[in-house]
Amino acid sequence: MKKMVGIQQIVRMNSNAVYRLSGIARSLGNDKLKNFSRRIAIWLPPQKEKQIVWMSEYNHWWKKELIFTNQVSGIATVYIHMGYGGVASTGEFTNISLERLGN
Repeated sequence: MKKMVGIQQIVRMNSNAVYRLSGIARSLGNDKLKNFSRRIAIWLPPQKEKQIVWMSEYNHWWKKELIFTNQVSGIATVYIHMGYGGVASTGEFTNISLERLGN
């Protein structure tokens, strides 16, 4: 139906800390000409949103991660979306995590 659906969760983050956002996704199809449209994102204003995007349809698990330095302390929102960008999508996520690296 090309509507974005998903869940969100809030998490406390510290300034000047390094984090890893990661997840594994797959599509239920295998048509490489279609878009897959999945996204994991984290948002803590006034910073720009950080995101991981899967945009191709592939029926094997595909892990992605993003390592970044957080600039402000506060409560961030983690978003997990299907149908990102108005593209109809079928599939699933697993092992979504936000980890603080180091001390």
